Amino acid sequence: MSDSLFSEKELKSFQFSGYKLGEFYKTVQKENKIRGLAYRILGSLKSNKSDVFLDIILKAHMEVSKEVPRDIEKVLLSKASLKDIGYAFVTGLVSSVDKTNIDKKSTEDKVKEA
Repeated sequence: MSDSLFSEKELKSFQFSGYKLGEFYKTVQKENKIRGLAYRILGSLKSNKSDVFLDIILKAHMEVSKEVPRDIEKVLLSKASLKDIGYAFVTGLVSSVDKTNIDKKSTEDKVKEA
């Protein structure tokens, strides 16, 4: 049995919200911001700062004029809810990054090093 405060369906919803945000960043040619956004979110999760997490999420959605995920304020319920929602969201966000672009960048970096 899971220790999560949320159902699998709820967590998938938060994951999908992260994915949708990442996909939208890609459509407006801001894909390079996804990784930095993910690192900032992970920092807020590591330090258990729900206010910082919400600040990052709200600003990210405002930047691209997108609706904030429903029930995102549930991160304020407890540290466990922050972790559950936050990690689900960031998992979706980073899964939106196009692997071919990562492989291309990695190849370009290796060529520069040689």
